[in-house]
Amino acid sequence: MAQAAAVASGVMAYGVLLDPEYVGVLVACAPGVPRPPSPWIVDDDDPRLWWLERGDVTPYFMGPAPLLVALGADEEHVVLLDVLSGPVTVAVQGEPRLARAVVASVAAQLDARLPMGAVTVAAGVHDRHPGPDQATTIATARHRALTTGTPSFAVCAAFPGVPEGSAGSWPTAGVPEGSAGSWPAAPVRVVVSGAVRGTARLVVAHADGTVNVHGTPLRADARALPRALASMIRALPPYRTPDAPNDGLTERHLPTRDATP
Repeated sequence: MAQAAAVASGVMAYGVLLDPEYVGVLVACAPGVPRPPSPWIVDDDDPRLWWLERGDVTPYFMGPAPLLVALGADEEHVVLLDVLSGPVTVAVQGEPRLARAVVASVAAQLDARLPMGAVTVAAGVHDRHPGPDQATTIATARHRALTTGTPSFAVCAAFPGVPEGSAGSWPTAGVPEGSAGSWPAAPVRVVVSGAVRGTARLVVAHADGTVNVHGTPLRADARALPRALASMIRALPPYRTPDAPNDGLTERHLPTRDATP
């Protein structure tokens, strides 16, 4: 992803499609950004999707390392989202049962890949994980981030101050610190089920078992995600620092289309 972002200053990479031969990087581009040079291949159907043969992927790349989580699979690829790019909040809305399952699955992946203590999961995210209340979850993540200077994650079943099932609001700027329902400042990042206040990356869960990232072409079948992760969560490689080789996350670690019922 950093390799795609380095094409031009106006490029932000946020998602990945992964198969044994190619890596597809989903990008958001500022106006006037030129087409990427060879060996990049621009998708015929969507110019926001750039392909690279696996052999052309640079193993070392300076800069912020993406933190990829699986959302599911499409017909040919594992579909991944970078939770360190874009807004600090990822909100999963839509069909409630699937939304909660996706949030729990993302929490499990983060917890498996990040250092101990980097992820705090609140009560209500997972039936078998009691967890602290939302306020304590956010306070714990904030304290850890301020103490270590590295990103920490708070995973919540609902946004503080927004009743569960509420439509919420989507202003173009974040809620001021200290106001009702305010979100902690970066480097705390948040994954939440349901409505939020403030800027967020919206993942929509649908009744057919698919999810999509609102406003982007990224879409995946998420029905098999919890079961697939349960069988391979311990095999996920740890997240690596920006100056280390690529994080080793490959399609063999992740759910495939074959696992989808």
